[in-house]
Amino acid sequence: MPVQQKGANGLIAEYVACERLTKLLETSNLLSGPTTDHFAELRMAAEKRVGNELPGELIDRARRQGSALGDYLFNNLVEAPSALGLSVDVGAIPKSRVAVQHVGHNTNSGVPEDILIEIVLEDGTSIQLPVSSKAYKGGTVSLGSKSSTAALGRLFVGHERIKKKDFAIHFGALGEEMVRVLGLFRKTADEFYSSDASRQFLDEYEQRKGTRKVNNPLRRKEVGDYFFDKYGFYSEHRFADLFCEIFNSSFLVMKKSGKDDLLFVKQLRFLFANPEILALNAVAETSTSEVVVHSSLENKAYKDLNFVLHPGLNMNLMRKAGSSIVGVEINRETTSCSALSLAVWKDATIQFKLHA
Repeated sequence: MPVQQKGANGLIAEYVACERLTKLLETSNLLSGPTTDHFAELRMAAEKRVGNELPGELIDRARRQGSALGDYLFNNLVEAPSALGLSVDVGAIPKSRVAVQHVGHNTNSGVPEDILIEIVLEDGTSIQLPVSSKAYKGGTVSLGSKSSTAALGRLFVGHERIKKKDFAIHFGALGEEMVRVLGLFRKTADEFYSSDASRQFLDEYEQRKGTRKVNNPLRRKEVGDYFFDKYGFYSEHRFADLFCEIFNSSFLVMKKSGKDDLLFVKQLRFLFANPEILALNAVAETSTSEVVVHSSLENKAYKDLNFVLHPGLNMNLMRKAGSSIVGVEINRETTSCSALSLAVWKDATIQFKLHA
């Protein structure tokens, strides 16, 4: 089976959700803005773009998940707006105009929403409803991914774009080691792709994709194995160690200093994809199973996370030996959020996950 492009399933589902929602709004004479045909074109282009990365049954599942998301949004909009977090009387909706935008394609936007719904009431009042849409096999959802250095820079330095030299100075010996291993890994990856060791992999990739330009080249298993064979350890294991040590020691320094942690919490919410925004997860365990949509507004894990993400929280990362998976503990007052984990990739990218 072809290697799946990360996010391909979700991307298709997002476009289908917009297409389905727009169709229902058109039928109900509520639509303003982009039409169903517009989203159908975008969806078909996306399917063509990722079609050689997903087997047919997964594309079918993504379509069903997207359709379920569109149905969920429309049905609650016209029958129970409060279920979407909207403070709008249900009687006002039939007199409104509704526009749909897909913004999930812009991964550099800095915002977590994939779909933006604008509701213009009869009196001209405009209400924005951002929605983070997800399409998974189970309840565990990704809260987004960031580079390790960018994440640590945001949390403890105050800005994301931190130079390697400044990162090493700020975080001391551990920061220097992070920068060193990052450089070593990237150098070794370049060496792999230019060596005979990559020939079979690149030949097979070109046959499947029609190009030797590899998607996410630093995250390939072949690169990780080449690195291990050369240095005797997996990069993601070392990066997990370093990220945990830097985070935990920096957090303790921040707490002991008595510094107001409002900025830290703001940046942490950003790393967690602003969980106060409505997140809908269309779950389908198999390509033929029923799709069930779960809302973050009704989910205990999301509720706990939103409660603890305020000044006064305590947080600790727990490294699992021989693994790139990190345990995450956050608590504030009498509430703990124990549904979080952190995965570290081969190139030191981090991905927080919520077991919702």
